[in-house]
Order: sequence, then structure tokens, then C-alpha cells
Amino acid sequence: MDEQTLAKQLDDVTYRNIRIGFRWAATISLIILLMIVGPIWLNGIKENALYLDRSWTQYSFQAIVYLIGIALYHSQSPPQQWRKTATLYALLFGISWALAIYHIAFIGQMWPSAEIAADLIMMTSLLGFYALRQAVYAAIFPVLLVSTWANYIEAGHLLLLPIEKVLAICIIVETGRRTLYRWFYNSVEKDHENQRLVKKLSDLATKDQLTNLYNRRFFEYEIDKHCHLAKRNHLPLSVILIDIDHFKHYNDNLGHPAGDLCLKRVARTLQKSLLRTSDSVSRYGGEEFIIILPNTHLEGAKKVAERIHRTLQQEAIPHPSSSVNDFVTLSQGITTWKTQKGPEQLVQEADDQLYKAKEAGRDQYKAA
Repeated sequence: MDEQTLAKQLDDVTYRNIRIGFRWAATISLIILLMIVGPIWLNGIKENALYLDRSWTQYSFQAIVYLIGIALYHSQSPPQQWRKTATLYALLFGISWALAIYHIAFIGQMWPSAEIAADLIMMTSLLGFYALRQAVYAAIFPVLLVSTWANYIEAGHLLLLPIEKVLAICIIVETGRRTLYRWFYNSVEKDHENQRLVKKLSDLATKDQLTNLYNRRFFEYEIDKHCHLAKRNHLPLSVILIDIDHFKHYNDNLGHPAGDLCLKRVARTLQKSLLRTSDSVSRYGGEEFIIILPNTHLEGAKKVAERIHRTLQQEAIPHPSSSVNDFVTLSQGITTWKTQKGPEQLVQEADDQLYKAKEAGRDQYKAA
């Protein structure tokens, strides 16, 4: 379960990282684009009208691509197939810059500027997309291809220098990507572990270790909260106080290990009987349990008590020392919150109804 949770968290954080990376890379690209366009127009426009037309077409296309990158992902959670979309956009990003570098080098004849631009874009792609390997290479490959071709032409068709540069860039990019991703992965893993420890500490503070139900501390916090909500929003609130009939005789006859097993089975029965996530059951003490039923009238609470009774009958836990039944039974006291009641009075009234259920012969509920 932890591995699945870590994988999900890693996917979510990778998506957020790529989302930010796209926006950052697109913004940086717009700035670099302005830095390139300014000198080209100042130095080359007056001499060549065709060059001006190509400049407008090329850089308008690039500007559109980068604006798409800024606006691409709005959802906070990963959409379906987002990795494929990210890879396709990274490829489009790389192609747009590859065309720009071709334009600068082969049409503008500004070879040094083309090389500088290629290096900047490859570095931007690495820093922006490192969390997704396929996006890094989709963005860098077109730029590297055109840049290598330009180096080959500028070097007088000699292969050695362009090949050496390609190898050096590949080593630097892959080494940098792995280093950045390792830092990124370690950060996510550490955060996941911290969350796991916090949840474990929270469970230790709010869960009963034997039955894995909530404990009395959790109940006291929850009943205060729900009483406040019921009063503020004029909503019904019911509680059911439950006791295992003749549990002391069960322990005396079968032993405490069997008693612990019985408590666990009853706890599972109670959990199974609650159909809403808003309802909660806590171990109140010893063999007593208490259920909070928010937004529930007295009749609704009775239906829950009846469901608990039927479910426990199906469980059929043997009780050789009971004077009520051959199987484990429960007595239940039900009450509903009223304006004049506080949490303590609510629990006391449920306890009074539980006492009445025991007086009436046990294996039943009483409600008021």
C-alpha cells in the first residue's frame, strides 16, 4: 500500500513539476526570443526583405508555441495521458527552437549566435523538464540535431568537432538530468515518509490498538465538534452507547485472549454496520463502544441499532457463559441531541438508556 501511495504521490508531484517547468521554459523562451529578434531586425532587416518575412513567420510561430506552454495545464491534478501530452509539447518546443536556430545560422549567417542560442535552449529544457525524461530528450533532440549540422557546416564539413560536441552534450545532459531527478525523487520520498510517520502518530493518538477503532480521546473531540455543528446548523445528532452483554463472564470462562478476539470481532461488526463515512464508532472503554451519527434523527439511529443487531447475529460469536443467548449479544442505549444538551449530558442520557436496556433483559436497545 505504501509503495502504491508513493507511486501516486510521485506521479502527482512530477505533474506539478512539469506544469511549472513548462511555464518557466516558455517564459524564458519568450525572453530569449526577444533578445534574438532585436539584433536580427536591427542588423538584417534593411538588407533583405525576404529575411524579414521569414523572421515574422518564424518568430510568430515560436511565440504561439510558448504561449501554449504557459497555458497548457490548468488542472491541479494530473489529467489522463498527461505524460504523452507533455512529451508532444516538449517535441513541439524543441522543433520551434530548432527552426529558429536554423534561421539564425543558415539564413542569418550568424553562426556564433546560433550556437549560443542552442546551448541556452538545451540548458532550459534540462532544467524545466528534468522530472520527465522523455520530455527532456523530445525538447533537446531537434535542437541538438540542427546545432550539430550548423557546427558541421561552420567547421568546413569536418566531422570530428561536431561529433565530440554531441557526445559531450549528451553526457552533460544525461548526467545533469539524473542528478536533478535523484534530488527530486529523494525529496518526494522523504516527504512521503514524513506523511506516513505523521499518519502513524495520528493513528496512535486516535486509534484503539486492540480493535483498531477510534479511541475515547477521538470520540470526545468529535462529539464536541458535532454538537457545535448541530447547534449552529440546526441539524439532528444521535449517539448509540453499546455494551457487550456479560463480557466479564466471557473472559472468566474463555480467558482474556479469547476476550480480545471477541472485542475485535464485535468491533468489525460495528464498523460493517455503519454505511456512511460521516459516522464513527469508538471504543469507549473496556467492552463499551459508542457511535456518533451526525445528521441523524432518533428513528434513523434505531435503524442503525437494528442493523448492528442483525449483523452480530450473522457473526454468531459463541458465548457459553451468557444467560441471554448462546451467542454474544449487545445492549444499546440511543439518544438524540437537543438544544439544551451538551456533550456530557448527551452521553449520560445514552448511558441511562443503556441501563434500561440491560434492566429489560439485555440483547436489545432503548431510545429517548
